[in-house]
Amino acid sequence: MNRPDAHRRSAVVLVTAGALLAIVVPLALLPLLPVSYLDQYGAVGDTIGGISSPITGLAGVILLFLALTAQLRANTLTQQAVDAEARKEAQQRDAAHLQQLYAFMDENVGQFTYDRPTTGEATPERLHGRRAIRQYIDDIEDLGIDLHDLETLLKRDGVREILGVLEIAKQAFIKIENSDTDPIDKEFYAALVKHVLLYSVFPYTDLEASDVLTLAVCNKCGQPHGNYPPAIFDRLQDLKRFF
Repeated sequence: MNRPDAHRRSAVVLVTAGALLAIVVPLALLPLLPVSYLDQYGAVGDTIGGISSPITGLAGVILLFLALTAQLRANTLTQQAVDAEARKEAQQRDAAHLQQLYAFMDENVGQFTYDRPTTGEATPERLHGRRAIRQYIDDIEDLGIDLHDLETLLKRDGVREILGVLEIAKQAFIKIENSDTDPIDKEFYAALVKHVLLYSVFPYTDLEASDVLTLAVCNKCGQPHGNYPPAIFDRLQDLKRFF
């Protein structure tokens, strides 16, 4: 039996018992009164009222207590329902934001284009998406760009676009960490973001999980960033901690 039904039954029992006591007790005491005393109807009424009033008053107090307890319990259940609905809406909103971040990042990767110079042909080969990013990073040194010259790098559309993708990925990982979304959804979106990074920007040597991203040591600066510009490599290293 649930609690509301139990309280209703208790209330009915108390009301019934109080009413019976308020009637039966005065009638039971009535024969004990002297016959001559019955002539004083006012005194008899006061006697009956004096006997029944405490009984009915006590029943009323108990009923009021039960009513207040039931109201408090109902308010608690209502607040719990409101809190649960608010949390559900927050989780749905977080999931929608994660979906938007992933879609935005994947869209930026898909829209990346690179006109790769070809030998002996007048028209460059136009590449798109992940293949374009991979090839652009492989060719960046051959394009006459100093990998360590950040000012010059940031003037190149391709570098800025790659850095933009990495920044979106970082915001997605931070959102996943701080989100109140269901853990299964968080793992799902984290896996999607990792997949895009590993198969578009990260070097092929990093397809297996490892704590630190390590490539060939640069002869110029002595850092293991390989053919990646340090501006991109450092951001990849920063993202690796989310893996």
